[in-house]
Amino acid sequence: FPSNSRLRVLVNHDTLFSGIRAQFMASLWQTDMLFNLSEYHKRQYCEQIPELDSHIFVTKNGIDLEEIDKATAGIPTNTKQFVYGSRPERGLDVLLTKIWPRLYEKDTERVLCLAGYSLDAGVKLPENMVAFYASMKDLIDKTPGVVDMGCLKKSDWYRLLANSAACLYSTAFPEIFCITAAESQACGTPIITPQDFALPEVVVDRRCLISGKNTSIEYQDEFVTRVEELLKNDIYYKSVQRVGREHVESQYPWPKVAEEWEEKILSFFEDRYRKNKHWVFRQLLYNSDVLMAKEMGRQE
Repeated sequence: FPSNSRLRVLVNHDTLFSGIRAQFMASLWQTDMLFNLSEYHKRQYCEQIPELDSHIFVTKNGIDLEEIDKATAGIPTNTKQFVYGSRPERGLDVLLTKIWPRLYEKDTERVLCLAGYSLDAGVKLPENMVAFYASMKDLIDKTPGVVDMGCLKKSDWYRLLANSAACLYSTAFPEIFCITAAESQACGTPIITPQDFALPEVVVDRRCLISGKNTSIEYQDEFVTRVEELLKNDIYYKSVQRVGREHVESQYPWPKVAEEWEEKILSFFEDRYRKNKHWVFRQLLYNSDVLMAKEMGRQE
């Protein structure tokens, strides 16, 4: 619907489906710019609609470092505890069938804690997804060393992250940002994950990124190797912690994100003003903003 606004921004929080070009473009008739959450996210849109390139501003998700630090103060690291935090369809099947059994076999005192978020009430799932979730629940119940923590409050999620030795995220889902990766690094917990999608932008330490498809044996071998190497070398581990935390502090606090938004918005208005001074002056007079028109005339 038409909106009486001088700036209209569409903030995108998902991938762009193929074949939706006409529908998507038709919805942008009054949109001034688009905000996407990573360079990968922008590329994904521009591959389908190249005309969007100059209209997309790459921003990011933010995290509340004060909330994280308050929740995790004094939480020790349990070197035998690991964590997965996402929806089951985002690689949990590969983790539970191909990767976790090998990690658990090396040390049967190890525990993998699962946390995630529920779907909105009333959401009707396709039959194949209902069947998949049922199979995943059965797999979780049968897999040794796995504990389902359910849906946690943020503070409890941060404490679980901080208490864990590593976050294991062997996904093939096209992450456009991955807030879990940012939160994990903020909590001082290395995250082992694919070198794909937006993950290399958010996970700064390349030693934590695994190349290839998560279904390949080479990927799974490398994943297990990286986890074991991380736990055996305390200097290596602390280095990954430090680099990850510094990256998050410099990029993802909400005040930092807000500052970038404000700078972009002000530059938009400044650019529009410089290119349309005559139009602005006429509009001021048309709307009887005579004093502002006089002030603009004096400045010129």
